[in-house]
Amino acid sequence: MTLKAPRFRKDLVLQACADGQHRMLIGESFSGSVRLIQQALIDSGYPLLKFGPDGMYGEETVQSVAQYKADRQLIPSDGVVGRLTMAALDSEFESESLPLPPLNLGIGELFAEDYILAVKDAEAAFPGDTPDQMLTRIRQMYYPGTRPDGLTFREIAFDQLMLNAPVQETGGIRRLLKSPPLNQTSFSRLTASAFENAAPPMLPDNPGPYLVDPEEKRVDIGHTLLTIDALTHTSTGQPYFDFGIPSVDPAWWVADVGIAAVWAEQDGWVALHGRLGND
Repeated sequence: MTLKAPRFRKDLVLQACADGQHRMLIGESFSGSVRLIQQALIDSGYPLLKFGPDGMYGEETVQSVAQYKADRQLIPSDGVVGRLTMAALDSEFESESLPLPPLNLGIGELFAEDYILAVKDAEAAFPGDTPDQMLTRIRQMYYPGTRPDGLTFREIAFDQLMLNAPVQETGGIRRLLKSPPLNQTSFSRLTASAFENAAPPMLPDNPGPYLVDPEEKRVDIGHTLLTIDALTHTSTGQPYFDFGIPSVDPAWWVADVGIAAVWAEQDGWVALHGRLGND
């Protein structure tokens, strides 16, 4: 079944539950989806008095789900959210005229303001970084990324893409985000992964988060930062000579390049985490 309630219909994890492809139970890792279920329970008259909608699928949530199912004679009346539970919840909230304010963000999706605040925290955590170094520090979390599989090959490829980018710190350590010194909330925002081609119960497959504007348009921030870094550090090695334009190869994500070009033409990298954050 396709979820129709505005508060649920954009959540891929809950849609997987409705389709019988995922079961939400204690220890569930998708906290945003858990929070939607918790808020729906509260709105249905099952208050979570101890912890509230905290995104943690613990014993309090399990008990409330079980009571919700028992009251509606859903069998089994346990604390698991599956196909029947989602059908009941979706039917209960289908008539809502608007999504919960301001928007329903998906997994790995952030408002630009929250991302900017996280970048400011990163600047404070790494006070020795220049703006160029901070750009590369965050960009490398997405490209080449931190996955161990094939990392050496990916590092070589992206290092050749921008030969003069500050990819390493003193001592040859790659310039990456770390928590600590960066606080865990900001670290989680900056290193979040969104869904691009995969869907639950698989894990998010995009290497970075998406930024979402008030009209629900989404931009892959990893693509954007890669393009800004390429435009900032234009010295390249093989295989990035194809068209005689430095760093052109990563610039085929047209929408992201448009945004990157505006930032670069106006204030460069500073526009993302400096001026825009102070307006």
